[in-house]
Amino acid sequence: MRASAVPVAVRGGVFIGTPAGRLIALDALTGTIGWEATVANPKGTSELERLIDVAGRTSVDAQRACAAAYQGRVACFDLLRGTTLWSREVSSLTGTLMDNRHVYVTDEKGVVHAFDRSTGGTVWKQDVLAGRQATGVAFIGDYYGVQDIEGNLHLVNKTTGKIAARGLGSGFVAAGGLSPAGDGALVSTRGGQLLMLRGQ
Repeated sequence: MRASAVPVAVRGGVFIGTPAGRLIALDALTGTIGWEATVANPKGTSELERLIDVAGRTSVDAQRACAAAYQGRVACFDLLRGTTLWSREVSSLTGTLMDNRHVYVTDEKGVVHAFDRSTGGTVWKQDVLAGRQATGVAFIGDYYGVQDIEGNLHLVNKTTGKIAARGLGSGFVAAGGLSPAGDGALVSTRGGQLLMLRGQ
């Protein structure tokens, strides 16, 4: 039932999400904690209701670090101080991706959200993928790629939020199969091949 976070090393720091809903920034050279911030707090009474794992990938630029928690929030923090810049009530298992305009997140139902990077305001929302259970996300050229539980890949236009293309299928590994790599993404087949996908 627990999701895992992907540690990210960038700009002299290592950013790690925890099962307790926290984001920790470590100095990459010494390992000392620079700051620790709350992405989400547990709610409910049962252990399942109180799961708030920071999941997927944390995205980082020169000013902010953004993370998402299951049954919690998407939140962006000041890169140097760890203070909260903004947050939205969105639960995600795949984490966040960020470009020079937006922070993108696919929620636990498969709905894709684009938030303004600076304010957290909603830019667009794409609910066509609701119910498809996203297992991996990555930028592929000018598109936001979402892989679903069946192995299908959906490319979403980052400007408009419209579905631009669909591909792959059941021959591709869905669980953690889509992974960002430069300007594209790596995906593995059930036959053991590793492929690089790039947008045009």
